[in-house]
Amino acid sequence: MIWNKKISLPFYSSGQILLLTIIIIFSISSAILLTTMKSLISTMLLLPEKIAYHKSYYAGVSCMDIALLNFRNNISYIGNENIAISPDMTCLILPVESSFDNKYIKTTGISGSVQRNFLATIKKIDANGAEQRYKLEKIEEVDSF
Repeated sequence: MIWNKKISLPFYSSGQILLLTIIIIFSISSAILLTTMKSLISTMLLLPEKIAYHKSYYAGVSCMDIALLNFRNNISYIGNENIAISPDMTCLILPVESSFDNKYIKTTGISGSVQRNFLATIKKIDANGAEQRYKLEKIEEVDSF
């Protein structure tokens, strides 16, 4: 009868099975650990640049606020200032530019080697009266001036 025929399988001792299981678990754990470490190391290497990127943003926006406040108090404001916010953060207010009905305020925030540029467009809204009036039309971040 076919039912009585024994199939012979390789014989493994419980020690060999345990050793094989440990090797497989160790391999999987090592792969997970190496992937996690690689991700962590790449994040740590980019962290200072990311911090400088955000600091330069805040420096540029802060200078823009100062320039707009100075322009609001004196429409003849010419800009051209360099402000040290901290030892690793500075900002520049570039000279105010004018066109027919617009004025342009440009600022640059710098932190480390990262530089970000901002441009404010201010539009003249009343040219008939003795007093000139302006309206802030937009503030935008630009790649370069």
